[in-house]
Amino acid sequence: MRLSIRWKLILAIVLPLLLIASVVMWFTFDRINNYAMARTQQQVIEQARYFAARLNDRFARVAQVAQGTAGVLEILDTADTGILYQLLEADLEQDPLISGAAIVLEGTRSESQQAVIMPTVYRSNEGSVRGDMAGANNAVMERTWYRQARDTGQARWSGPYRNGDAGDRLVNTYAVPIYRDGLYAGMTMVDIPLGNLDELIDFGNDRGHDFVIVNAHGQFISHPNPDMIWRGSVAATAGQTDNPALQKLANELTSGETGVIKVREPAVLQSEELHWVFYAPVAITGWGFAMAVPEREILGFLNSQFKVAAIGITVMIALVIVCVLIIGTSLTRPLTRLSRGVNELARGDLNLEIEGINSSDEIGDLARGFNSMVARLRRHVYALTREVAARESWESEMKFAHQVQVSLMPAGSPAFLDRDELELCGVYRPARHVAGDFFDYFMLDENRLFLIIADVSGKGMASALLMAVTRTIVRNQARSGKTPAEILGEANRLLIETNMPSLFVTMFIASYSIDSGEITYANAGHPRPFKICCDDKVTRFGDTTGTIVGMLEEAEFTEAHERLNPGDYLVLYTDGVTDARSPEGEFLGEDNFIDLLRTYIGKPVEEICEHIVDILQSYQGNSLKDDTTLLVLKRN
Repeated sequence: MRLSIRWKLILAIVLPLLLIASVVMWFTFDRINNYAMARTQQQVIEQARYFAARLNDRFARVAQVAQGTAGVLEILDTADTGILYQLLEADLEQDPLISGAAIVLEGTRSESQQAVIMPTVYRSNEGSVRGDMAGANNAVMERTWYRQARDTGQARWSGPYRNGDAGDRLVNTYAVPIYRDGLYAGMTMVDIPLGNLDELIDFGNDRGHDFVIVNAHGQFISHPNPDMIWRGSVAATAGQTDNPALQKLANELTSGETGVIKVREPAVLQSEELHWVFYAPVAITGWGFAMAVPEREILGFLNSQFKVAAIGITVMIALVIVCVLIIGTSLTRPLTRLSRGVNELARGDLNLEIEGINSSDEIGDLARGFNSMVARLRRHVYALTREVAARESWESEMKFAHQVQVSLMPAGSPAFLDRDELELCGVYRPARHVAGDFFDYFMLDENRLFLIIADVSGKGMASALLMAVTRTIVRNQARSGKTPAEILGEANRLLIETNMPSLFVTMFIASYSIDSGEITYANAGHPRPFKICCDDKVTRFGDTTGTIVGMLEEAEFTEAHERLNPGDYLVLYTDGVTDARSPEGEFLGEDNFIDLLRTYIGKPVEEICEHIVDILQSYQGNSLKDDTTLLVLKRN
């Protein structure tokens, strides 16, 4: 999928931004959440301590009432029941939590009063009710907590018990020993009901969350279910549910620990929700207080703040993305224009011009540079069009010149296939369209074959023209019956008359007698041919008999004679063969050429010509650096 630079720019900014924002949000929220959870747990524990302290304070106020009554009786040495009832009724009036009060006097200073008396007052809906002074004397005095308070001389809270005289209510009693002159005289007691503590004591539990109070043995003193009071225990409940969290709560609640646990126990909480149960000890009684609050209420505010923060950050990121979109679109709009301009330019519209980009930044520089480039390209294309037209014309002329030059070469190779006495083949490969090399052969009569190979200095059209002139001169002179030396002399004179002093020709011409194998030749500065003998030897053929043609007016040319034996080859070539250079700059040279010729002994002349030229072209990296011409004659 192709993305524009605008979207690449936007994504390059937005994606890292989202990644960084996500990491920062996660890290920040995690730290805040951990801190908030720790703070919340601490606050919940403090709340548990607060509720336990409230309960402890109410019990302490009740205890002060009993202690005050005991102090009065230690000072006031009396057994007057009227006064005692007044004190007890005053105790009920001082604190509405007190459901009953009693005084036990086991002895007085008056010897006439040795019997135990126990005035008792209970709270009823109509007011205070005086009880029977003798009805529960023995039962109370036999209770363990009573005896321990009397024997130790210390005030103490009793364990919960049911008071039959108070309507069989579950109560807890606070007893304070009375001493007169250092001797135990009796005890004052106050009762608090345990069945409806949540109604009698203000815990600050405005939302009505369930709470329990257990004694030191884990028995429920207060419970939302009245049937559980004094009949169940937190340990038993934990055992029935097999819940490790409740088991931990049972252990710590009865050992005076303070803390908070998370519980999801429908059998106990009557809810599938996760609850936080926070607990603390009630120091004055040795009890434990625990309250269960749904987690959603505890963390509701925290979660709402997280949501507000997340929404705020999301809105901020959305606004940043919108700003990036607007700015990215604004910044990339000029690039979009440039892109369209480039596409139009690619379709060949050279008259376009980018408009509307006048900024002084890099994009403005790019637009101005583009317009300048298009203008230069337009001029260049116009000039190139003219140049291509001229080149095509020149190429056409060169192709025609090449065709003309090829037409000047002998037609048909190998030649003279109807003559069994000889084999003759020539090949010509120009380095350019036209060349200065040429070869020619024709029959002077039935027995004499005329051969010529020549190389005009330089390359290109001038050399090709001089080649054509030289060929014409040589042909005409040869057909007139002149010897090779005379032909060279006449050619030298005529070429000098053409007034082309910078060009010259090297030439080898020969008259070959087919019957005898005798060769009459003249060599005007041309590379000496090679002879491949029938005994597998490769030797140089003949000597140089004159200088180059077309340069010196006083030049003299002679001729010489050699013979080809049956099976011998005569290999004529131009310097493009031995001067062939590899891409590494190494010349082929005459020695390597000789080694190459040895591999073709006994081969047909056509194979020798074609293969050697192909090898030379491959040796030069498939690019001829000089005109290459080869002419091979074999006597059968």
